[in-house]
Amino acid sequence: MEKNLITLISREFKETIETIVAQILIKSKVPANSDLIKTIELKDNSRTYSLYIWVNSYYEHLINGRKVGVKKVPIHALVRWLKKYNIKSNRIKDINQLAFAIQKAIFKNGIRGRNFISKVNDSVTDFVELKVSEEFETLVADSMVKALTFNGKFISSD
Repeated sequence: MEKNLITLISREFKETIETIVAQILIKSKVPANSDLIKTIELKDNSRTYSLYIWVNSYYEHLINGRKVGVKKVPIHALVRWLKKYNIKSNRIKDINQLAFAIQKAIFKNGIRGRNFISKVNDSVTDFVELKVSEEFETLVADSMVKALTFNGKFISSD
């Protein structure tokens, strides 16, 4: 039975990559308790030997922002967001009216994107390269010792 990449990679390795991504998002002003950070997950494709970082679908909107006048944010999503973060207005008391006002403002003004994808790619790539090179060095060293050992004794040229 062929194992996939995730089963071959240690749990610690996987969690470290997920933590790296979460830290970058937090530094980019994404709330630590957001659904985006809670949904970070490392998945693999064993046919292409690739790793993928999966996150909540609104990740795309955080990266790219929302263009002015293109598409309205769904009211139900805004109401859920307002309730989750207990956001209230002194002027608008009804939560649906507040969500509508926010929707209108986003449609009129757009939202500036937070392009942190390159930071995620660079940081994860650096970490993976370091870990792979460490594992490769260990593998090569162990193989050399094994190749130069016969019946428990190290073979030398002396």
